[in-house]
Amino acid sequence: MPPRPTMTVTKRAAPPPPKATPKPGLAPSRQGRRQINFWVEPEVARLLKREAAERDLTLEALLHQAIDTWCQVERLPPIAAKPRG
Repeated sequence: MPPRPTMTVTKRAAPPPPKATPKPGLAPSRQGRRQINFWVEPEVARLLKREAAERDLTLEALLHQAIDTWCQVERLPPIAAKPRG
């Protein structure tokens, strides 16, 4: 039986990941981010809005602070990105 031919395998670099295509109509400050929604009682919504106003923050910034505080309590690195724009 004749010997089997050998194959030479050349490794190529993996192709670069596809670039994210900006979504039309989405503000540049929201590109590459995900929105998280949840329902709360009207009293909770009023309380959060009032606290944000008293601290001269947006509701988004107040919630970012809350997430970062939770991360500190749980000994996790802060993960809430600062609001853009």
